[in-house]
Amino acid sequence: MNIKVEKGAMVTLRDALTKVQTDATRVVSDAKSEYANEVDAVEAATTTVAASLKAATTTPSAQTLTTVRTAVQTLGTSLTALNDAVKSTC
Repeated sequence: MNIKVEKGAMVTLRDALTKVQTDATRVVSDAKSEYANEVDAVEAATTTVAASLKAATTTPSAQTLTTVRTAVQTLGTSLTALNDAVKSTC
C-alpha cells in the first residue's frame, strides 16, 4: 500500500498539537483540582499524539499514520469529555 502524505502535513499537525498543548497547560493550571480526571486524560492523549507524530515523521508508513489517527481521535474524545465536564458546571 502506498501512503501519500501531503508535503508539510506533519509540520502542520505538529504545530496544531503545540497549540493544543499550550491551551491544555492553561486549562490544567486553572482547573486541575475540579477536572483532574479529564485533564489527566487530555495530558496523556497529548503525549501520545506527540509520540506518534514523531514516529510517523521519522518512519512514515501506514502503521505509523494509523497510530497518529488513533491518537488524534483519542485526544478529541478526551477534549470533548473535558469540555462537557466544564459546561456541566458553568
